[in-house]
Amino acid sequence: MMLCRVTSIAGSKRRRRCYMLQRHRDILRNYSQEFSKTKGNIKQFRDREDLLGSVQRDISAYKASAGGLNRRTDLYLKENEHIRNSDRLTDEAISVAMATKENLTSQRGVFGSIN
Repeated sequence: MMLCRVTSIAGSKRRRRCYMLQRHRDILRNYSQEFSKTKGNIKQFRDREDLLGSVQRDISAYKASAGGLNRRTDLYLKENEHIRNSDRLTDEAISVAMATKENLTSQRGVFGSIN
């Protein structure tokens, strides 16, 4: 600023240079402010991504460690389902056997009355 006042006396050519110098300083200051804002935004974004990334890694690690537990639980559930199916089939076989027994008993009665 001081340079501009001293050189403003020297003429219009120096005034134009001084004006351009001041204008360039203003532009540089604006760009510096924008750069600082952008740099801060990028830092916030990186910090946020680091935080969320660590949370995602923690969740993935938890799921991976619980994955063995889930597989084991799934195997137990499948085994339980197999046992229930076997029980149901056994009940059906017993029902068929009981019906057969009743049918044979009834046939014996019919054949016994024929003699």
